[in-house]
Amino acid sequence: MFDWALSDLHSVLLVLFCVALITIVIALDRARRAEILRLRNEVKQLSQSVRALEAAEQRRFILELKAIGEGAERASTTSSAKVSTISESGKHQNTAA
Repeated sequence: MFDWALSDLHSVLLVLFCVALITIVIALDRARRAEILRLRNEVKQLSQSVRALEAAEQRRFILELKAIGEGAERASTTSSAKVSTISESGKHQNTAA
């Protein structure tokens, strides 16, 4: 009579153990999925930030190139003006000599 009760108790414990194990596995799976979803959202936000920074850096680089180009153009114009002034003063010196 007690063998039946003991056997039944083992069956109940086995079923409870299996239910607990399944519950733990499901909870871990949900936590893992939640973590993956959080990481995906974080990667998406970082990707948007990187795109914004990349666009800002491209604008800065282009402005810097334009500034360098304008500086070189001014230097070229200034050099041409100096050369023509020197040439003109040289002509006057040559004619005076």
